[in-house]
Amino acid sequence: MDSFSFNEAEHQGALDGVNIPSVTQILKAAGLTNFDFVDSGLLERNATFGKAGHLVIQYKCKGILDEASVDEALKPYIAGWDNFVEDFGYVFHKSEVRGFHPVYRYTYGIDQLGEIAKGKYLGNAVGDIKFGITKPADHIQLAGYKLAAGKEYKHIFILYLNPKYPRGYKVLFATNNRSEQGTFLCCLSIFNYRKENGLL
Repeated sequence: MDSFSFNEAEHQGALDGVNIPSVTQILKAAGLTNFDFVDSGLLERNATFGKAGHLVIQYKCKGILDEASVDEALKPYIAGWDNFVEDFGYVFHKSEVRGFHPVYRYTYGIDQLGEIAKGKYLGNAVGDIKFGITKPADHIQLAGYKLAAGKEYKHIFILYLNPKYPRGYKVLFATNNRSEQGTFLCCLSIFNYRKENGLL
């Protein structure tokens, strides 16, 4: 049986002691996600904002959030989270869901595991939380998640928190789109080729 481990400090997964790529690393190596042209200061600010937002949601889910401590800039985004929870009857179970694909040998890390009790997507669900807007590569990211985690989790989604969306959020659910899954596997092939030839 495959032995999976994850080094939190290095943010690196391994299978039987051998490092394997993450979905994020695969998409980047294939050129589907590239932020090299974005100002580094802006990237750093956005990353800090996102980390703070994730922490607020994590504390909120665990019932230990001091609402008075939440920065004003984050409040519209957290309102979006509250609306998502209400609209979908979402119940939080745990943070940081990690796993791997035993055949294709890549790892995934998803922000949350929970349960959806309202609407058409009933049952257990794992989801990533993003503070921003949708991007074309997100469909391929979900395809990678679906291939690796689709048998274990009924629903896989990305939740976008942004005041520009109605009720402050938008949800994108993974599907069994073969074209998108094929595109992800092509990205994985590119990653493996680049790694084997010292191009990463």
